[in-house]
Amino acid sequence: MKVRNTGSNLVLTLILFIFQLLFTMPAGAQDSSFEVITSVVPDTGNMNEGNAANRRFSAQFTVSLATTTADCYREPQNASGTAQTIYVKAFVSWRNDSNFTHAFSGSFTPVSGDNLQTEKTFSFSLQNPTSWSNPIRLVIMARYKQDPPGGAPFSFGGRGSIWNNLVNTPPPSSDVSLGGGSTYYESLDSFSGSIGEAMPDGRVKLNFYVGVKIFINPLGGAYDPTREGVRVWVDTSGGTNPTTLIYEEAKLAGAYWASVGKPSLPFILPFTGSYIFTADTPGVIVGGVGLRWPPWPILGSNATWGQQNTYTWRLPPRGITIDVPSIVYETVSHSYTASVVLRSLQIASRVTGYQWVWGDGNSTGNLNAGQSSSSLSKTYDTPGTYQAKCIANYKNSDTHSTSLEIPFTVTVKPLPRIYPPDQIKMKDMTSAAPVAFPGEDKACHYYALGSTQLICQENQTSNYSVYYRFFDSTTTTSYSTSSFLSLSQQSQSIPYTFTTLGNKKVELWVRYKKAEVQNGHLVSIAANNGDGYYHHLLSTRIITVESQQVLEDSNEHKITFSVSQADGETMVERSLTQENQETTVKFIGNAAIFYARRDENTTIDPLDQKSGVRPGSVEYRWKILTPDNQDACVLKYAQVSDPSLLGWKTLDGTSSAIDPISVTFRVPFGTSVNPDRFYRVILEAKYRELRWEPVMSESDNTKIIAWKDNVNYLNNSSIREIIFNSVSLNSSPNDFAYRSDSQVSPPLNREGNGPTSDLLLDGSLGVKVRISDRIPARFVAVTAPTSGTTGDPLGDPGFSIVVSDNNPDAIINLTELRYRRFDETAMTMTNEMTAKSGIGAGSGNLAQQSPEHKFQHIASTTKAFNFTVSSLQDSNNDQEKIAYYVDADSRLPDSFALTMTGPCDGRFPYQILSYVDDGEKHHISVSGNIAVADNDPPEIRVTCVNMSDNSSRAWKVLGGFNDAADTSQQVELVSMLNNVETFKQLKDDANVANEASRFVFAGDLAFEANAHQRFLCEIEVADNIKATGSLQLSLDIEENGSKKQTEINLTRNESKNRFKGGLPNWLFYMKPADLRNITIDCADTAGNSHGIKIPLKIKPPMASEIRVLQQDNKP
Repeated sequence: MKVRNTGSNLVLTLILFIFQLLFTMPAGAQDSSFEVITSVVPDTGNMNEGNAANRRFSAQFTVSLATTTADCYREPQNASGTAQTIYVKAFVSWRNDSNFTHAFSGSFTPVSGDNLQTEKTFSFSLQNPTSWSNPIRLVIMARYKQDPPGGAPFSFGGRGSIWNNLVNTPPPSSDVSLGGGSTYYESLDSFSGSIGEAMPDGRVKLNFYVGVKIFINPLGGAYDPTREGVRVWVDTSGGTNPTTLIYEEAKLAGAYWASVGKPSLPFILPFTGSYIFTADTPGVIVGGVGLRWPPWPILGSNATWGQQNTYTWRLPPRGITIDVPSIVYETVSHSYTASVVLRSLQIASRVTGYQWVWGDGNSTGNLNAGQSSSSLSKTYDTPGTYQAKCIANYKNSDTHSTSLEIPFTVTVKPLPRIYPPDQIKMKDMTSAAPVAFPGEDKACHYYALGSTQLICQENQTSNYSVYYRFFDSTTTTSYSTSSFLSLSQQSQSIPYTFTTLGNKKVELWVRYKKAEVQNGHLVSIAANNGDGYYHHLLSTRIITVESQQVLEDSNEHKITFSVSQADGETMVERSLTQENQETTVKFIGNAAIFYARRDENTTIDPLDQKSGVRPGSVEYRWKILTPDNQDACVLKYAQVSDPSLLGWKTLDGTSSAIDPISVTFRVPFGTSVNPDRFYRVILEAKYRELRWEPVMSESDNTKIIAWKDNVNYLNNSSIREIIFNSVSLNSSPNDFAYRSDSQVSPPLNREGNGPTSDLLLDGSLGVKVRISDRIPARFVAVTAPTSGTTGDPLGDPGFSIVVSDNNPDAIINLTELRYRRFDETAMTMTNEMTAKSGIGAGSGNLAQQSPEHKFQHIASTTKAFNFTVSSLQDSNNDQEKIAYYVDADSRLPDSFALTMTGPCDGRFPYQILSYVDDGEKHHISVSGNIAVADNDPPEIRVTCVNMSDNSSRAWKVLGGFNDAADTSQQVELVSMLNNVETFKQLKDDANVANEASRFVFAGDLAFEANAHQRFLCEIEVADNIKATGSLQLSLDIEENGSKKQTEINLTRNESKNRFKGGLPNWLFYMKPADLRNITIDCADTAGNSHGIKIPLKIKPPMASEIRVLQQDNKP
């Protein structure tokens, strides 16, 4: 067996290299990585050349600067500020990380002045490698220094950047000798060391395995019976000099080979061992393995053996401090904390995480990487003892990780709990059957099932009770509370009755001694109620109440109105007088309306929901009717205090308040024959019904859970009427009645049949008002002749009488005209006579009409009566004729005038009486008279008689009765000679005696007489002024210019209406004259007069003288 030639320098180099490898990266043992090796490109393409001279291993790599700050490459490494140099080395190990060859050295200076070179690429090539394993290891180092590193190839002191990786290589073409030309019989084939048990005191057990590969037969030749020896050293101080021997053993390769059945060559000769590191062992341990081949190695000697390899072990952290609760309660979250205790050469940033294994089948992933501790909360659901552990994972280098687990025990205690029910159930009180819909106004039993758990105070698990809260809606905060049910009673039922419809809320509560776990401790919670307990809501249930039926078609369904006089009079009676021709009465209205509603009573009977009148739909108005069913206010027979009350007024909501009204009555009604003629004061109304439409449950369409107001349901859209004389089918005359001793309530009437019939009984009770008439009738027009003239027709030959009464019912059937006429035969007034117009007999007291008597002509009865003035003969045949005329020629009496003495002084008195029945029989009277004026002038007749020859001449003014108003009355002028008419002429009558208007006869009608010879001049006058009257006569004889006047008494009748008197005169003239005139004027007491001028011719005397011997009457 050839022995490899290994020197002490190799061991030193190996140790330094391993140290360099181990301490390149950890913080505190390296610089701040100012340089980084990148872009390493190995080239193994020429390594399997058959010619050793052509074999070559090459590599190229780049060194980059980790920072671009130039000052980093000056200070603090160089106090002078001189630029540093980055030095680079490369090593190659051909086999088993041993026998490293220094392959390359180089450098570059990054800073030149203020310029910085950020990277540089290097390359190298090794010629003629003789033998290698696959893979080989390539190590490249870079570090800045002021001076080049020492001669040792691994003298960087663990600082700088390192690239350390295996490189796959092609197999060698043939086995080649190791360096030095020796033959390769055995080698360290493998070494593994695993960190075993981590002890609580920080110690760590290392288990290792060493495999020595034997290439030749260990039982043949010089090799047998040699043995192989293995040693393991470590550096427990954290350095790179493994001088502490922890294992040494030698084995006979042949004996082992034979014991295992002489497997094919090569075979592995195994060595196993272990070592316990103390608690203060650093986190990184550098060790070496040595192989000593035959001859027999001497154990215990520290001499260098034939083959040595270096290894590095990474220890887990020194320990873990676990902070767990002293008492853990089930279902309670507790906090757990693990803090890692690191060894020297370990840093917290390399903690890759904590893993918690809870012992209940649950665990975590890696948590809190890079942290020195890990905290989290954990809840155990079940009481018991759990074996848990915390594992701290630590990454000692980029490729090596370790872990440490610390077990701990968790004892979970059960919490003190109560177990109240948490479900609310309902059942029928009688049958105990389950109930889904509690009935309205009907008691239902509520009970609890199920179970929940609540933490309570210690020793209070039985000290609790449950109770119910009942809410009338899901939103209200007010409620009713049931009795408290103890632990033994909690399943008992509680009766409760909901009195309203809708969704209700029922809550199940518990009162108990509450506790909580706080920071791992059971803490008593203060009571939230004055009873010393904590009250907690267990369950809530929303329920829907099943409705009762709706009240319909009941006698309660009414809408009625009634009117009453403010002072309570059953029937109002008032009178109108002349002083008070209006009367005002106040009326009060009342309404009894059964509105649709819900009466939330607490009993099953009566029903809560009631159909009826729709709230807000009622309209009413006052109406005053005449006895003939007319609107008295429209006719203005009545007036009201507030006219708006005659229009429709709406009652708000469910109001039944009717505004009172004051009515002023202005027109009376009724007669004694028909006294029961009443006004009627009523209230009319219209409204809509509200029949509730049932709402069925979606889950059970047989259950009514609510009532809906639907205007299109049944007859809800129809307008019902209580209107007088309405033609609507929704109204009826039977809706109205009137208050009396026997009728004190409104009528109740329901219109229609079948599905359209009224839901409600309706009616209106009115009040009758009798307005009596105490105002007499009056003559509103009396047209009667006021004057007439003697012997003439009346200018207005009739009476027109208009009678009116303010009572439209008044009866005016008879008017009488009472009068007296003049009897020309007896020359006196007759007894009272009566003319009648109308029918019936007059009766009733006199209601004398005064000048101020009047009444309002709002409504009245008016009647006209006419009377015609006629003769007695006509009036006997017609009672409406008045016999003022004396004959059929319609003439008033000739001898009855104001200026004539006699009965009534020339006036026809009359009295008009009209008989009226306006509820009180009476008559009114008005009196008057017709004044008759004498408009008939006297007639004059003058006759002159010549006594010598008894010849005569007569002149006459006849007629002249001024009776025609539209034409001039004419008189007749007549002249007669010796009783023979010689002249006759009609002339207009002036009815006045003056110089200009006398009737003058022409000279050819003159009377001839002799001078000094008397002649008779006889004057006769006739007039209508009765035999006891007299006329004034004026005689003017043109002789000496003097006039003579005398009074002539009328003493004898010329006819029944003409009376006359005469005055004979004897005249003579002293001397002849060609023409003389005699003027005679005659006037009656009324001033009517005629004048006449007659001509005379005086011839010379026949005798010697003329004398007047005698004159009758007056000279």
